[in-house]
Amino acid sequence: WHSKLIKELHDLKSVFKEIVLLDCHSMPTIRQDGRRVKENLSDFVIGDLWEGTCNEDISTFVIDFLKKKGFTVAKNNPYAGGYIIENYGKPQQGMNALQVEIRRDLYLDEKKLELNNSYYYIKRVLRNLVSELSERLIEKNQYKQSAE
Repeated sequence: WHSKLIKELHDLKSVFKEIVLLDCHSMPTIRQDGRRVKENLSDFVIGDLWEGTCNEDISTFVIDFLKKKGFTVAKNNPYAGGYIIENYGKPQQGMNALQVEIRRDLYLDEKKLELNNSYYYIKRVLRNLVSELSERLIEKNQYKQSAE
């Protein structure tokens, strides 16, 4: 799996000056025993290992996008990132990586393990995020390529 991911990232990097890897996870809000994990857990947590794996303008774009959609968003707390972004995020080389933690109860009934009514909305928000982020990077990459 990692060798395929590395190949894909390098293939993309050969075409574009700057790329972004979004490593998405879900955060539970209840434990196995039914108790809440943490009060006031944000809807999304964006992790970039304290700006070590992604250019700040990209992580800020993602955070602002989600906030404009009405979500609460935290950065690097309680999740700053893990193996994937630590190993593949090299912003100084144009390879950005963000960990995106999504509060699980936004789209899932955690007790029944069934999708809830908001699933399709969350899916649409994430699709729009990827689309707008892609457009932003394409414009940035085209500008840099045309200057060469």
